[in-house]
Amino acid sequence: MSNRRPFGGLIALAACAALAFVAGCGGGGGGAAPPPPPPFPPPLTIATTSLANAVVGKAYNQTLQATGGTAPFIWSLAGGSDPLPGGLTLNDAGVISGTPTARASVNIIVQVRDSGTQSRTKTLPLFVSDVLAVTTTAVPAGNVGVLYVTFLQAAGGFGGYTWSITSGSLPAGLTLGAGGLLQGQPTAAGTFNLTVRVTDQGSPAQSATQQLSLVIGNTLVLNTPQPLPVGVVTRAYSQPLQAFGGTKPYTWSVAQGILPTGLTLDPASGVISGMPSQSGSFLLLAEVTDSSSPAQTATQVQSLTINPVLSIVSESLPDGVLMSGYAGVVQIVGGVPPYTATLTAGALPDGLSLSGFVITGAPTKLGTFSFTIQVTDSSAPPMVASKALSIRVNSRLAFSPATPPVGLQGQPYAFTFAASGGLPPFQWTVLVPVLPPGLALNPASGVLGGTPGGAFDSDLVLQVQDSSSPPQQAIGVSHLRIAGLLRISTTALPTVKTGAAMNIQLGLIGGTGPFTWNITSGGLPAGLTFDAATATIQGTVALDTSATFTVTVSDPGPPSQSDTRTLTLTTMSLLGRNDTIATATPLSNGTYQASISPFVDPPTATSGNPDTDYYRLTANAGAIVTVIIKAQRLTPPSPLDSVIEIVDSNGKRFATCAAPNSGGDGPYTFPCVNDDDLRFNTTDSRLVFQASSSASGPLTFFVHVLDFRGDARPDFLYTITISGAN
Repeated sequence: MSNRRPFGGLIALAACAALAFVAGCGGGGGGAAPPPPPPFPPPLTIATTSLANAVVGKAYNQTLQATGGTAPFIWSLAGGSDPLPGGLTLNDAGVISGTPTARASVNIIVQVRDSGTQSRTKTLPLFVSDVLAVTTTAVPAGNVGVLYVTFLQAAGGFGGYTWSITSGSLPAGLTLGAGGLLQGQPTAAGTFNLTVRVTDQGSPAQSATQQLSLVIGNTLVLNTPQPLPVGVVTRAYSQPLQAFGGTKPYTWSVAQGILPTGLTLDPASGVISGMPSQSGSFLLLAEVTDSSSPAQTATQVQSLTINPVLSIVSESLPDGVLMSGYAGVVQIVGGVPPYTATLTAGALPDGLSLSGFVITGAPTKLGTFSFTIQVTDSSAPPMVASKALSIRVNSRLAFSPATPPVGLQGQPYAFTFAASGGLPPFQWTVLVPVLPPGLALNPASGVLGGTPGGAFDSDLVLQVQDSSSPPQQAIGVSHLRIAGLLRISTTALPTVKTGAAMNIQLGLIGGTGPFTWNITSGGLPAGLTFDAATATIQGTVALDTSATFTVTVSDPGPPSQSDTRTLTLTTMSLLGRNDTIATATPLSNGTYQASISPFVDPPTATSGNPDTDYYRLTANAGAIVTVIIKAQRLTPPSPLDSVIEIVDSNGKRFATCAAPNSGGDGPYTFPCVNDDDLRFNTTDSRLVFQASSSASGPLTFFVHVLDFRGDARPDFLYTITISGAN
């Protein structure tokens, strides 16, 4: 068996090989390979990148192109596309055609689909313009020698017009620019027929033509540029006048006005020439006449300036301030502008430079700097002028801070203010406020001196000015205090109710404080105490009595002062009411405690005829008297809602008070009545009164105090404070 197997296998292989030509042979792996799959089509692409412009009324045809994909293609407008302009359509083959009916500018989105599964879109701008046309059908006439300017106009097309002449020619002296500007100064008269063409920037470009006729007249005109060139005294001058048109030769003259001395107008050539000897500005009416028959005449107003010889007129330049901005101008007259200035000797201060005729910068070094400036004009040959100048650089002026010592009314006073930097000598001025009477500021020395006639306590605003050119100024603030003469202003004490609580504060004017009070002789009635710090008499006197005592007040200053006053205090059981002018209580300066109703009244009763208080005071003519009522602001507060007025002996209210709730300064033209002092948001009251300045002696007046509600009671306590009275 083993010897026959190889042979049998060979027979089987041969049989299989023979059958392979017919149907293949089983057994796996012995069959032919399958054919390859067909290739993928290339990607579909829209090859058209732009569309030709269309024109209204003209046939349009544009085929869209695509590459790749599988033909055939189908074209359409994609969703979201602008519609095609009216008159145009897009077919399946990708042809945009038709005749547009109106101008348009759209963005169409075209879509192409192949026979397979590919699709593409592309946005393409499409413009439709009106037909290009020349809208200028006639141009204005011109004249020989007269500047001519006009614009040719076109409409339609795609803009960016370019103009040209296709037949005929322009008059000599005129040109047509590509932008349609026809301009120039014609030199020949006549009628000129020409054809102009305009071309736009469309794709494809449009063009349009128009025949025009341009008439250039030959009227005589005098057309010399204005004004005439500047001349210079003693320099030769020559300038021809210009005329155009008419018939030569011309005859020239000055119809009105005059030429500068030394100049003449040649009647044949029209040349103004000579050597002027007179400077100034001259107006003249030039006239020209031609040789035609009848003759033509033309005139023109001309101005002619003859300058003096070039010179630098600056005698000095402004001073500079160290490290501060500087500007100085070199003044030049004469010659023919423009000018050129240079530095020919010396040097400018460090930090400054010359530009044109202006010296600018910020000097960085003190001192006086000398230099020479040379100026050259534009005449031919040029004129030259030079001058030696200098700039002084000063330090900055400053007000030296100082606090003048305290002065005393009636005592000689002197204080010297000082400044630093700048250029002496200085000038001193008080800007605000007005100095007290008797004091003055010496403008040259800065000494504030004199004998002050009154108290003063305020900031002074002073100005110091140096001798620079221009002068520097510095402003400073210095506080001045002049102490008034120390005086005890309480000259008399009112009679006080026996057994009633007493509170009297003595008045004081002048001095600087803090003050110290003492009873230096006599003594107060039993039951009373004296506060040496506040000058207040307080307590209750049990028996009717009268006591005389002397008080002394001391002020350590500066300056130190003291004053003494002898007073008498009387207490009585039966005082009566001070509810009329006839029974008014006399008062002087100070602070006094009172009740709106006598203590004999029932403590809680209200009267049908509510009580009021009157006080009698005197003041010198023109004096300013302040009256203050406190109730709500007492400790503890009093229920009194006070009202005060100031009246004369007949009960007539004065009208010489400051405005209610003001600071108390004038004018003193308001009625003298006040309810609430709104400066402190309180029901207390206050008046500032001016005694008549025309009074021959002390003025007597009355302060009337009442309760706003009309229910005055003994527990309605208040204090009345008087200052400025006698």
